[in-house]
Amino acid sequence: MPPKRKRQEDAEFGSLWMHAATNTPPRRKACRQCFEAKVRCNHTRPVCSRCTRLALHCDFSGAAKEPRSSIPTISDLTTGREASNTALYGTRHTADPATVFPYPTPLSTSPQARATPQHPAPNPLTPDHQPIPLVCTVDAERVRDRWLAGWVPAPDQRPKNLSRGTAVFIHSVLRAYPQMLCRGNLPPIMHKLQLVDGTLPLPLANTACIARMWEGLGEGSKGFAEGGRAMVRDTTTAQMSKLGAQTTTPTTGTPWDLVAAVQAYVMYATLLVAPDSTPVIPQHLMLTLQDLAHAVCQSGLVHPSEIPSERSSPGSRPAWSHWVLAEAKRRALIAVYLLDDCVNVFAGVSCIRGDELAQLPAPCSEKLWRAESEETWERLWDVHVAEWAGGGLRLEELWGTEVRGDERVERWVRDVDALGMTVLGVTTAISGNR
Repeated sequence: MPPKRKRQEDAEFGSLWMHAATNTPPRRKACRQCFEAKVRCNHTRPVCSRCTRLALHCDFSGAAKEPRSSIPTISDLTTGREASNTALYGTRHTADPATVFPYPTPLSTSPQARATPQHPAPNPLTPDHQPIPLVCTVDAERVRDRWLAGWVPAPDQRPKNLSRGTAVFIHSVLRAYPQMLCRGNLPPIMHKLQLVDGTLPLPLANTACIARMWEGLGEGSKGFAEGGRAMVRDTTTAQMSKLGAQTTTPTTGTPWDLVAAVQAYVMYATLLVAPDSTPVIPQHLMLTLQDLAHAVCQSGLVHPSEIPSERSSPGSRPAWSHWVLAEAKRRALIAVYLLDDCVNVFAGVSCIRGDELAQLPAPCSEKLWRAESEETWERLWDVHVAEWAGGGLRLEELWGTEVRGDERVERWVRDVDALGMTVLGVTTAISGNR
């Protein structure tokens, strides 16, 4: 036998002997669907990118073990296995490349879920179990009954003329929020203090997962996409029902948990809205959304230092986390009202003015909302208070006013972010339709 061939056979025999001795048969890493299709698999668990894109049932049984992804499985979303945690929304998933956010370690929302860093440092954002001094300046009962008022308006409610084009604009803006979330970007209704070690709280992590599923419905054959759409819709409505049941009758959790739940619920509802379908969205889901908005209002929407008459001294300022919570609540409530108007127009129901929100502050400046640190925020807050000594712009100032002729509105527009521009666009369109 030639020496080269003998060395090759000896090497093969040695490899087989080592394989038999260690009893570790080679195992595939790809999921069964990619393996059988003989295509590349990126091994992302529990659902690889190809199966997500084609809405396939991703099966990793028999594949080599790999680190678990941060994205929960469909059974976790629908059966509530994560509810075994003692905190309402305390579980935080391991960071996933698609949902990691490049921000500092922020506020934890549940005592059981607080991460202890190896080198702890004083963190003024950590909850100290002290009550957050927010006040309710709106009629919470009218917020809860708003959806029904579109069908049976009260005598003191004023209608507003919202065109279908404006409703389509609102729907496009709101639908971008879950898409931003699953790409690792924060929508304007969310703040970085809601993240824990760069990861999303559970309700919003689930939202990112389901938003990816919705995006995957746009690919593949038409028939398969229709079947996948029904499955994704069922998963979305199941998660919404679960959120509503846990949040409207809470036994634990914090105001931050409630904000996360409302933000997630609004984004789920936006994904479900179909302008050309009947119904546009199941009515019971909108009623639950109004209950969540009612709960947000009851726990306060404004910090006393935002009310000029309540400021103890010219240099007083709220805690950063307390102000962020108040602003996040107001932004979530504005998103609820925008969605409500959008659904009413698509359903052919009259829209009514949200007079109960008239005195709420309009969305703040982008710099104040996206401040990188507490020190930066404090400096920006002092500038804001000095510039708006008589109080910041109120939502009612945007109703029926000509922007170019209003100095306060013009000053607000100079620094406002994407949510503020959306509110401005909608209120301007309504005024122009009168």
